[in-house]
Amino acid sequence: MKSLYKAKIFHKRFLPRVNKFAYSGFYIRFSLEKIKELDSLLFSVNKFNLFSFYEKDHGYKDGSSLEIWAKDILEKQDQIFWVILFYKHFQNYWLRF
Repeated sequence: MKSLYKAKIFHKRFLPRVNKFAYSGFYIRFSLEKIKELDSLLFSVNKFNLFSFYEKDHGYKDGSSLEIWAKDILEKQDQIFWVILFYKHFQNYWLRF
């Protein structure tokens, strides 16, 4: 599934002096599992086109699969979630006594 959305992009810098601006743009939502199927007349993945998406510019930024990067991030988040849950469970247990 791919979808195109309109967006308002905001930037704000604090150094060396405060500067902020906003502009309109677009973003595309797509499944990382089907990234290779996104090629069309105007849009390409890892190839030059009017609109192009290069995997080397995202994730690990080494040209490796974004799907692998996303799964690694989610796995790390899952590990952090279970550590926090474990800590909270025993924290509540210890506070009962």
